[in-house]
Amino acid sequence: MRKVGFHRLKNGMILYYQPDPGVHLAGVGVRAGSIHDPPDKRGMAHYVEHCVSRRSARFPDGRKVDLLFRKYMGGPDDDINIRTDKVSTFYGSDHLLYRPHALKVLGVMASFVNARERRVDDDGAKKEFPRVHNEYCLRGIDFMEVFLDDLMHETMYGENPARNRVDCHLEDLRTFTLEDVRRFLRRHYTPPNTFVIIL
Repeated sequence: MRKVGFHRLKNGMILYYQPDPGVHLAGVGVRAGSIHDPPDKRGMAHYVEHCVSRRSARFPDGRKVDLLFRKYMGGPDDDINIRTDKVSTFYGSDHLLYRPHALKVLGVMASFVNARERRVDDDGAKKEFPRVHNEYCLRGIDFMEVFLDDLMHETMYGENPARNRVDCHLEDLRTFTLEDVRRFLRRHYTPPNTFVIIL
């Protein structure tokens, strides 16, 4: 097994890397998962992931970004492998076949996370509302494994944020504003809170 390298950049960002020609994983992660949701805004990390993954200053055309995702990262169910979990959000993919594809995807994902390049606006936030709602219905309440995991965490933890489900609670989702999204980004999407993986 090859050793994974670790390097902390001057701005605090962490780089994990492994020179292995047989593996192509590239992405940018942020320590911002459902445990970081504000108490009255459960599901905010997941919603922010949606709002951020639309376009950026370097990639301003959302349709081209979407096509790039489908070309390099899509699956049969249009799953583009951007994930939010309990502790983090990861923008990237672990099944890219060629190094140039991995580097191209890394550039797009890095532009979403970079404060100077990301673009989050009211129109995008409104368009992501039904998509997040749809994911809640498809994966949150119809997928038994996720449903039971959420119930177990809510039962085990009374006040601990580990009880938060990753998908938005619908009553909270309806209250999210663009300023809530921007506040979450300012607090969590910072270089010391970010990591890059290149294998």
